[in-house]
Amino acid sequence: MLSRRPSSRTARRVADVLVVAACVAACDQRPKNAELQADAHAELARDAFQRGDVRLALDEAQQAVAFDESNARAHQLATAALLALCAGDDGLSSADCRVERAEGHARDAMKLDPSDRNARNTLGSILLLPGTRGSEAIAVLEPLTQDPAYASAHLAWANYGWAKLQVGDKPAAIEALRRAVRYPRFCVGWYRLAVAYDADGQPIEAEAAASRAVGEDSPACQALQEAWRLRGELRTRLGKPVDAARDRETCERLAPTTSAGKTCAKLRATLHDATAVRPS
Repeated sequence: MLSRRPSSRTARRVADVLVVAACVAACDQRPKNAELQADAHAELARDAFQRGDVRLALDEAQQAVAFDESNARAHQLATAALLALCAGDDGLSSADCRVERAEGHARDAMKLDPSDRNARNTLGSILLLPGTRGSEAIAVLEPLTQDPAYASAHLAWANYGWAKLQVGDKPAAIEALRRAVRYPRFCVGWYRLAVAYDADGQPIEAEAAASRAVGEDSPACQALQEAWRLRGELRTRLGKPVDAARDRETCERLAPTTSAGKTCAKLRATLHDATAVRPS
């Protein structure tokens, strides 16, 4: 007997089943492939960042996020790259600096992994950048200061103290920053403590803290330009013009094109003009 040919309706049903089966296989595979692609781009972003190629790191991190928006690591890397673009000579005024984008990625990273303490601290530090969101930063950072499991507690205390200073709570700022500098060779913490002491009307303590900031046995600490600028200003007020001039020279030499470098150069020139020997 000859076999009967399948009806057109049956053929359509078979085709529909095959399409559905293919779609299921593809749909099952697509998320896995996207996750793998995101992980691969995140790894490339990490490598580029470690080599100092910040723009490539940002590009790779953004590609990772495009493949998988739930990749917390990709958001963290994008945040780090964006913040690095704000760290040049022009600082926050740089055309490449996009603080709002960094904040967005930092919030996504913290939302995706609420247990990541470093992501929380990074978000807190970003909120401090405009200088007007100290209260928001305090709310983000305060849990870290109460968390004994946080291995980088000194960073949280330093940011928390900076936030307290922004809202005008000078005693709390000093207390938090004193906690931060218990960590060895934490020159940024010493610099911020110097600023807090100065704001509180304690120039002698401020000078001592600024001296600790630039006096630490670390090239990064000795290149902390803002600390040299601050100590120069403090020494001028404390009646130490020779030491102040040396600090300003060091400040200017470190990076003459930054805001701090230009300030030091201007003040040094002004003092030179004021102390020049006038003809009799």
